[in-house]
Amino acid sequence: MNPKVAAGRKTELHLQVAPRPQLLDLDDISLVYNTKTGPLAALSNLHFGVAEGEFVSVLGPSGCGKSTLLKILSGLVLPTSGEARLSGTPITKPSGDVGVIFQNPNLMPWRTVLSNVLICAEALHMDARVARQRAAELLGMVGLKGFEGNYPRELSGGMQQRVALVRGQVHDPKILLMDEPFSALDAMTRERMGIELQQLWLETRKSVVFITHSIPEAAFLSDRVVVLSGRPGRAIADIDVAIPRPRTLDTMNDPRFLDICSQLRGYFTQEFDGTKK
Repeated sequence: MNPKVAAGRKTELHLQVAPRPQLLDLDDISLVYNTKTGPLAALSNLHFGVAEGEFVSVLGPSGCGKSTLLKILSGLVLPTSGEARLSGTPITKPSGDVGVIFQNPNLMPWRTVLSNVLICAEALHMDARVARQRAAELLGMVGLKGFEGNYPRELSGGMQQRVALVRGQVHDPKILLMDEPFSALDAMTRERMGIELQQLWLETRKSVVFITHSIPEAAFLSDRVVVLSGRPGRAIADIDVAIPRPRTLDTMNDPRFLDICSQLRGYFTQEFDGTKK
């Protein structure tokens, strides 16, 4: 764990697990946009890692650089300084090793559920039989077996987002990047999607970086939560979520869950009332 962040951490709950190999490393990432009104710093000296099979949420207020971070990790934008590495290799361009799920499903309306899922597989020239078999398995995991021939207009918002979730994993990337994928859903559907995402993660054990501004969502889904400050985003905390899985909606009433949410909320109280660390 990054000693720069660990030095400022509050009392945490720790889960005793064997250390896992590191998959993703962010080494002092900074990014400055050149705008018409001058330089705009989006991220500042960001440093943390993600182990293989680990679910890490990046939590921060609007405008703190969360989506910019995702663009860097997906290879769409290069940092101004520092380096992001996946399995030790610098991330400099989009790669099949990275799967991305956006805020909106962005499904092609003229393609069926199965055809939408296979878009990434086709672009990466995967074996068609292997891709279709994996797509069928993943669609079954998210409760969409039997909907393979339906079109997006025939699906609810939650079902469309499940299709996007499968599409981002059908090519079996090393890591999955999720940019507030449930933010457009109603509260009840959002909670259900959290349960289903957890179940899918428990089945696949895919490494995940999950971007969110929801404290309960971050606490519920994650092994760890990296907290970003307001712009320019910098890591101000790295919190372990030591709550057993699988987690249920009742977990949100667990004193440990409430304590972690309170702890996370405290960092933003400091931001907003001017008592930053």
